Amino acid sequence: MTTTVREFVPASDLDGVAALCRWAWWPARDLAGWTWLAQAPGMAGRPLGWVCAADDEIVGFMGNFVQERRRGADTAAAVCGHTFLVHPKAMGKARMLMRRILDQGEVAATYTFNANGRSAGFFKHFGFETWPEAGADIKLVWPVAPVTLGVERLLRRWSQARAFAGVQGGREWLAPRRAAAAVATTRKTPSVRALDPATDIDARFDDLWRDLAATGASLARRDAAALRWRVADPMSTRPPILLAYEAEGRLAGYLLAILAKGSEIEATALEIIDLIALPRVEAVALPALVTASIGLARPLGAARVRLGLAHPRVAALLAPTRPVRRQTPYSHCHVRFGRPDDDGDRASWYATPFDGDQSFTARFPP
Repeated sequence: MTTTVREFVPASDLDGVAALCRWAWWPARDLAGWTWLAQAPGMAGRPLGWVCAADDEIVGFMGNFVQERRRGADTAAAVCGHTFLVHPKAMGKARMLMRRILDQGEVAATYTFNANGRSAGFFKHFGFETWPEAGADIKLVWPVAPVTLGVERLLRRWSQARAFAGVQGGREWLAPRRAAAAVATTRKTPSVRALDPATDIDARFDDLWRDLAATGASLARRDAAALRWRVADPMSTRPPILLAYEAEGRLAGYLLAILAKGSEIEATALEIIDLIALPRVEAVALPALVTASIGLARPLGAARVRLGLAHPRVAALLAPTRPVRRQTPYSHCHVRFGRPDDDGDRASWYATPFDGDQSFTARFPP
């Protein structure tokens, strides 16, 4: 068996990568979805990923997502590996894919999200470390439809007992039956206002980005152009939720969320993709934004609100919202810093869903 690793070409490799994703029970992007991803602000001239091919069959894949990161006046590329899959028939070839994503010149960091316990040791061999050092396993979940979540648990147990026979690619359970766009109400949080992501991402977000960048923290680019790209995913089946926090008549923070379903048998979740505010207001702004999103979740057909990765400091700020804190046996982020002698990123950067792939690798409800 001849095995080669080469750059992913959607026009010719789409079906093979999609088949690999179906084998892993992961969502697969179509050609429009990959074309959109190639248009990300930081992706100019960068590969969309690499495939591992064995006798013309795609048996491995590593996606490549690059964003601009700024710290003060310094800008650098930050690389997120995603959809990292290797079929058992290509055992041992994962290293070939990892070497490709690491060989992209000088970058601020290379990292991967949604790791699992089995893969943690693999990343350590390439100089990756759990990030943040403490708290990389924190997920925050706010249940809003307990009955639906109870049905989900029963359905999962029933499916496990049948070895998930007939579930994958079969009937869609617990799909939301609400309107595609619910009327956003934030009466309980008057400082929070719902925006239309299609029309309201404007100069206010450029001003906020300048204010955020001026703090000196290491942050992925969040100006209006980057956000307009982010909310335009052609594979999304529902409009994203965009909530703005205003202070002294100016935009001082926001929350961006999408509706997603992990599988055919999982209830719909309102997944928080970005949650950020200026340091001077974040102790009030972050809980207010999350509280408003919880109020919107059920009318949208979501059974839970979820923040898939939460730094311990953010988790502490959100304590007033009384979330359910879930800690899994593995870390959700592994990172290899590109400038090991520079402590700036270590001191001020922590992984958030916006830094990674949790928006565009989501499984959108039908």
